Amino acid sequence: MGGRLVVSPTPAPALSLLAKPDLVVAADGGARHAAVLGVKVDAWVGDFDSSTGVRVDAPREVHPTAKDETDAELAVSIARQRGATELVFVGAFGGRFDHAAALMLGGVRLAREGLEVVLTSGDEWAWPLLPGQPRTLTLPASTIFSVLAVSDLSGLSLTGVRWPLHHT
Repeated sequence: MGGRLVVSPTPAPALSLLAKPDLVVAADGGARHAAVLGVKVDAWVGDFDSSTGVRVDAPREVHPTAKDETDAELAVSIARQRGATELVFVGAFGGRFDHAAALMLGGVRLAREGLEVVLTSGDEWAWPLLPGQPRTLTLPASTIFSVLAVSDLSGLSLTGVRWPLHHT
């Protein structure tokens, strides 16, 4: 079974996802986004190799630089331990490609595990689509978007777009 993506031309308050989070776990230098968004950080985790000059009033969980997990994976672990069922990764695409790719693929894995996952860098957004789980996105008219397959998406439909797809 494929997924279905419906794109509506009415703008959505995408940043409302970030308005009042229940929990904010900052991954290393990602803590700088909290100040810009005006959110309080509940936990700050990582090896702190990219947070020079960042000041956050939050408990820190320090890990060695040589580790098996990325700082984002450590943050996800804390969020899940505290009961998170929805994850919004802020600053997901604003840096190194290997980090962005790891977040995208990790987001797909987390979605397969039943978590709601959104990745954003403010002007770029990503939502993992899973077979059999329809998703409707409300985007402004003329928005450019892409569908990237990391698995078989047979059955994918796109409606409300310039070039619709029907169960391809």
